[in-house]
Amino acid sequence: MTERAIALTPAEARAASPALLRKYDRVYVGSSFCQNLLPEAEDLRRLRAAGARAVTLVTPLLTGAGLERAAALVRAALRGERRLEVSVNDLGLLELLRRRYAGRVVPLLGRPVSRDFARMDPAFLRGFFRHYGIKLLETDEENIGGILPAAGLRLAFHYPYCCLAFTRLCPQPGSARDACRRPCGPETALLGPAGEKLTLRGNAYFIGNKPPRLAAVRRLVYTPPAGPASEIRP
Repeated sequence: MTERAIALTPAEARAASPALLRKYDRVYVGSSFCQNLLPEAEDLRRLRAAGARAVTLVTPLLTGAGLERAAALVRAALRGERRLEVSVNDLGLLELLRRRYAGRVVPLLGRPVSRDFARMDPAFLRGFFRHYGIKLLETDEENIGGILPAAGLRLAFHYPYCCLAFTRLCPQPGSARDACRRPCGPETALLGPAGEKLTLRGNAYFIGNKPPRLAAVRRLVYTPPAGPASEIRP
């Protein structure tokens, strides 16, 4: 059976209704692209109290200060959770989790970093996943079946947005500073150089995608259009 999840920013998660949360098997909270969207430990507890069946902490590529904050967040979250699932895009954080919390933290290999790993040698991938105890490789590439080597890995597929690029420059504050506390603006429709439709969400650029029909896909993760959580529909 394929697990169904919804991905929310911390602001969206705080405003999400119990009715929305109960429609999904799992709630992702955080961001794969911007460390200023790391949630607080209280956000995870609030989601559980509001009816979320399971919660995944999402973390991006991190600066030194961001890594310290993410480590403190995991430590605080584990005070209220026996086990914690964490989507990881920073290899420094992945090693930290293995050393400090093996057995208590279940890592996923997040979308940005998985683009490179999905193209690596199958034997290396299997060994890497065993070493770090990685549960799922996360992806948003529709043609992942033709890209990923026959490594026997299980996938979490994110839709309806496929990330093309992200940057340290943000249209809101001008740069993604560690101290940024501005709310993310609404998503913006753009045209690419070949006339393709692009979407700017925060500091990342996306095109549309659809989940592939692959047996390896064990989880579907839906990202709703950016906007007030009260307007989110499953």
